[in-house]
Amino acid sequence: MSKLIERELVIQDIRQLSEILETAHPDPYINGGGKIAYHRRLQKLIMNIPAQGMSNEEFFYHIQPFTAKLEDAHTGLSHDELLHDKEYPGGIPLYFSPVEAILYVSEAVSEEHLPLIGSKLISVEGILFQDLIKRMRSLRGFDNLSNLLGNLGRFGVLFFKGDLEKLLPEWKNNSQIKVVLESPNGEEKEILFKTEKQVQYPLHKQKSKILLPNLDKFITYHFVDQQKNIALLRIDNMITYREAHELFLELGITEFHEAMKKAYQKHNTSEVPNKLSDIIAGLSSVTEIFQSMFNEMKEANSDYLIVDLRKCRGGQDYIIFFLLYFLVGTNKALELIKSRSDILKLSNFLNESSEKGIDLKSIFYYDKVPLLINDYYLGNDKSFINRDGDMQTIKESFSRDFKKMPSFNQVFQTNEYESFYLPNKLVVLCSDATHSSGFDMMLNLNRIGAVNVGVPSGQSGNSFGNIRQFMLTNSKIKGKVATRFFIAFPEKPMKHLTLYPDYQLTYDLLQENNFDENTTLLYALELIDKKKI
Repeated sequence: MSKLIERELVIQDIRQLSEILETAHPDPYINGGGKIAYHRRLQKLIMNIPAQGMSNEEFFYHIQPFTAKLEDAHTGLSHDELLHDKEYPGGIPLYFSPVEAILYVSEAVSEEHLPLIGSKLISVEGILFQDLIKRMRSLRGFDNLSNLLGNLGRFGVLFFKGDLEKLLPEWKNNSQIKVVLESPNGEEKEILFKTEKQVQYPLHKQKSKILLPNLDKFITYHFVDQQKNIALLRIDNMITYREAHELFLELGITEFHEAMKKAYQKHNTSEVPNKLSDIIAGLSSVTEIFQSMFNEMKEANSDYLIVDLRKCRGGQDYIIFFLLYFLVGTNKALELIKSRSDILKLSNFLNESSEKGIDLKSIFYYDKVPLLINDYYLGNDKSFINRDGDMQTIKESFSRDFKKMPSFNQVFQTNEYESFYLPNKLVVLCSDATHSSGFDMMLNLNRIGAVNVGVPSGQSGNSFGNIRQFMLTNSKIKGKVATRFFIAFPEKPMKHLTLYPDYQLTYDLLQENNFDENTTLLYALELIDKKKI
């Protein structure tokens, strides 16, 4: 066990965590019974700290249910390598993925377990699958059922020992674990797995029928047919493209520097430069990618654009405007983006997250409501103010930000690519991991006629987002907190609202395709071939 943190220092970290949640989060009480219930949980948290203090790991799992009670997938603690040892994970040596309302085996640590691919999870250590889902609610923040399933499978609760021990206090002999699976032919089988194994990556899975190029790239495109009738744009994340970091540099936001350096190493053979501007220049530009793709599509008169967001957990959302700009132009793009309400908490925590801070006086209604730090910015809240006739002001605000992203702005200023090419049909591939700005991209494309294919997103239509990172002073535990509340469906104000795909991936479809990891894409191509989309 690691060195104990003194009780007084543990209390200090809990107080620090609570202050961040109460001041930076838009509403940390809404899903947990209100403010009094929140403080009842807070004081019980402090009351239950042992006199001798806690280890870092004990403290992490002590406070995790407290943050989970916010029921917000964008707010919570970040696992480090001590808690998620990828070389020796120590949990079930299988990787599970969600489909419909179940988890199935999608990958295996050992080649000998390849025949288990496709098997449904029935129970672990005698605890039935539905009970595992109920328990997950108190372990991590979540938005909907798809998110809960993803936390169990894709994001590692069943795979890593530390999480699994908290999910299953009944699990005493950690060198092995009992799992009941149901094979694709309906046969149930109890298996006793050894857990103390070193894991080699990538894990074993079924060979795919379709080979996707440039898998080492975060954002890329190719044509799936020789006639170039179907383009596939794959966006695996929205935090590593050049334009995002041009903006971060101008705003003085430093928390994404590590992601920027890793992205540079992925796309370049040279050493990472010392100057931030040189690193940013070495990142992939989405403007250049979109220029190239749409030029090819226009020349070929392509009918279909498939946007693959299955791995996209979000990032800097200006990429959404960029894509819409090429498709439908500035006015329509802004109309779409601004059709959703959002409410921003103007906390001191948010103010201090960038070097330049929050310029309250630049807020357009400051002359009527002189805002203070810790107020809410309601300029994008349609129930507070109607900005339908204020498109010019909104356009000017976006234009000011574009000047901070020269890789896009030089194209934007020419108008050459505005409404450049809109194919006959847009298709979006989604999964439980399609989250945050990835969800927003899907939503906006959906609103210009795109068809969604896949597993429902783990994000709700009305949810929290716009995260900022934090680190607790004594334990050094890291986390993230949402600072904005997004309302995509004001007519349905409940938070846990799921946007279901037009064509939902099913277990039967997976089975028909031998549990190919690209079944969603294969399904979409089949629908296109049959003229159903």
